[in-house]
Amino acid sequence: KPQSLPVHFAQEYGHDEVGVLARALDESNQRIRDFIEREKQFTRDASHELRTPVTVMKGAMELIHQLPEERRKPLERPLGRIERATTEMEHLIENLLQRAKAKKEGCRSSFDATDLVRRIVQESRYLVEGKEVTLAFESKGEPVLRVPETEFKMAVSNLIRNACHYTFSGSITVRLTQNRFEVEDTGPGISHDILHQITEPFVKGERSKGHGIGLAIVKRICEESGWRLLIESANPGTLARILFPHSQKEKPGTNKKRAKKKAFALFKVVPISHPSL
Repeated sequence: KPQSLPVHFAQEYGHDEVGVLARALDESNQRIRDFIEREKQFTRDASHELRTPVTVMKGAMELIHQLPEERRKPLERPLGRIERATTEMEHLIENLLQRAKAKKEGCRSSFDATDLVRRIVQESRYLVEGKEVTLAFESKGEPVLRVPETEFKMAVSNLIRNACHYTFSGSITVRLTQNRFEVEDTGPGISHDILHQITEPFVKGERSKGHGIGLAIVKRICEESGWRLLIESANPGTLARILFPHSQKEKPGTNKKRAKKKAFALFKVVPISHPSL
């Protein structure tokens, strides 16, 4: 693991070519470990500090709800949007804190993904309100994953949210089977010019209003969890898949031996030969 890279070993070598190489490796390993530690600290500190403004926003919304109806009614629509955005922010903060905690503790408890995905789909329905879009969930099998639940939730939420944001008519179908999770939509698709690098940080399509880090987060979670991420896009439509090579068929705790197998990390983006935007 990167955080376990050896350091402070260069003093064991002399001042010849081997010693120069050892010092270069020592310094490189130390920089990597420092970077990982800074990332953990930022995730923990940023998510902690964000709780205060979110709490203030929730308090202000509660006060608005207490206004007389004639004053509150014109504010209901924008207030609803603010409440949903605040709820999303709360979930994000909690996910970041749990992610930092899971990394620190190495949490790998089993959980049943079906109910979690169903709940995320239900919580995402407001994103397609006012659009001629149907959001459906199909479940076949009950995968049990030995990864931090927060990691899976963050990956799934990002893919579903992307589909909801960029699908303006048609359908979004979320599927969960024994060995995969996928989101298929009828949106405009991803340009072939950027499809091969769409999971890189800050890479995004012309219609995107975000920062281009959502899919990068999904990619990193998949790599760390030993899953495969595949993204196919045509004109129209996008299909995003997460494959679970080591999903369990049993309920949590029934097959501990197999769950201990070490997973591998593999990422692949597969463009298909359709006209692109």
